[in-house]
Parts: sequence; C-alpha cells; structure tokens
Amino acid sequence: MNELENYLEQIKEPIKTKNIADYEVVELDKVTNIREETIETSTDKWTQIVAEYMGDKMKIPLKVLLDIKHMKANYEVNKVNVMKSGEGKKTSYTVFPLDGKKKVD
Repeated sequence: MNELENYLEQIKEPIKTKNIADYEVVELDKVTNIREETIETSTDKWTQIVAEYMGDKMKIPLKVLLDIKHMKANYEVNKVNVMKSGEGKKTSYTVFPLDGKKKVD
C-alpha cells in the first residue's frame, strides 16, 4: 500500500448530525449525552442542542424540548414522533406522543 492509499484508508466520514424529525419514533429514555454545541462558520456563529440517539448525533430544537417537557408534566410519555415543516428560519416542529397515559395526582 502506498502513502496515498494509506492516508485514504485513515480518512473517516464526518459525523453527520441528524435532526430529531428524521426519526419515525424517538424513545426518550434512549436519548443520552444532551449538550449545547457552538457552530461557527466564516460568516455566522450559533448554538444548537445535540444528543446521542441510537449511535447517531441528533439535533433537538429548543421548541421540541419544551413541547416534550410540557407533555411529560401531564403524561407518562416515552415515545414521540416529531414532524418538521418549512426550512431555515421558517421551520416549525410538532411533537406527537406515541404512548403514555395521564399522570395521576
């Protein structure tokens, strides 16, 4: 194996960040390592919330986290589906519970 082939063997595909809406079902108890990440380009800088899910790096919009928080306050929810519509600054998300029952006080 020559030097170029050796180098090419060592190159790894960059880790791609999926969006929570890319999954048909998200099991909330399997979401781990939630953290904020700062992304910086030559023209812009922003922070996003990411987590690990099923071996993938996953972006979770704050609106989705807040919707899940409100759901979990009243229901025992562990599975959700997130629908995404629009793009860019006009993106909106809707969170649907796929299981759970009303919490008893």
